[in-house]
Amino acid sequence: MLHSWGRRAFIGENVGIGPKVSILPSKHKKCGCDIPILFSELEFLPITIK
Repeated sequence: MLHSWGRRAFIGENVGIGPKVSILPSKHKKCGCDIPILFSELEFLPITIK
């Protein structure tokens, strides 16, 4: 499963991706506040696999 959320994903030549692998372009931003990380803002990053 490859979620690029409208962003481009760059996968190089001779790259193998195994079965049931998830590649997600996001992470939760650390806000230093009292809310759980699950509810914090998401940051979307580019995907590059060489």
